[in-house]
Amino acid sequence: MKQILYSPVYGSIGSLIILALLQPFGIDQMGSQRIPFILGECACVFLCLFLSECFFLWVCPRLSSTGNAKRKESSSIWRLAVVLAPSFVINSCLVSASLLSFCGWFYFDDIFNGWIGPEGFTLRPYLNMTAQVMFVAFFIYIWAIYRASNVQLKDELSELRALNKLLEERQEAVATQNEEQPAESLPAAICCIKGNYHNDILEIDPQNIVYVESMSNYADICYMKEGTMEHKTMRITLKQLRESLSEVECLMSCHRAFIVNLNFVVSISPRVSGGYQLDVFGCDKQIPVSRTYIDEIKQRMKIEVKNNK
Repeated sequence: MKQILYSPVYGSIGSLIILALLQPFGIDQMGSQRIPFILGECACVFLCLFLSECFFLWVCPRLSSTGNAKRKESSSIWRLAVVLAPSFVINSCLVSASLLSFCGWFYFDDIFNGWIGPEGFTLRPYLNMTAQVMFVAFFIYIWAIYRASNVQLKDELSELRALNKLLEERQEAVATQNEEQPAESLPAAICCIKGNYHNDILEIDPQNIVYVESMSNYADICYMKEGTMEHKTMRITLKQLRESLSEVECLMSCHRAFIVNLNFVVSISPRVSGGYQLDVFGCDKQIPVSRTYIDEIKQRMKIEVKNNK
């Protein structure tokens, strides 16, 4: 409820400030009726924006400023501007109709007075009102874009801190487990990865795989061998590799083109283009993380922390 009230409250406050300072619609000539008129118009703005936010959140959340502020996927300011443009136009039309009816009631005690001219029903006063409202509302529209962008940034930073904290807890749990049961004391579980070419085989301990990158019908497998980073390109799809390595808990998909070993992930950092990336030990390559995999990575790390305690 609090989120829904943001746009109506700030929209009506913005309207109050703009109406008081710029005094459009002939407000400067109203005398003692100026304050009641301004408050009445602000009430119309609040009611229209409130009903609009409720409607958009129910029918199409992507068109509301509140819905965009809550979106999981990251959006640039320009994308937010494009997404919020339809709601800006629709809200301006609704507010214009409301204000025109209010003016008819305020001056003539007839809400339909502003819609009727000498020749009957006319849209000219409504179009004039819409043009003026859009001019005033443009400043509120700019504010809504930056508000949605700032809320997204705040949520991303909070999520990033939580992810890195969870990663640190996992690293500590794995380190504790390794101290209690050194890896040298366990037999290496060698698996055989077979490519689609004849004799294209890689025998490796899956724990040593750092990451796998898909390159069309090929896969670049990056792995540790005697303390050095090695690469092997094989003709095999990422789907086939996922099926072959599905039982290895530390390996998981983080992107449609990447599989990563969580044991080699040092930290999670933001990407310049939006979203997150994984910083991997001993590797300069930053591995992107898709939003669709964030919850899965969180859940996997939580389970491993719980199991290793």
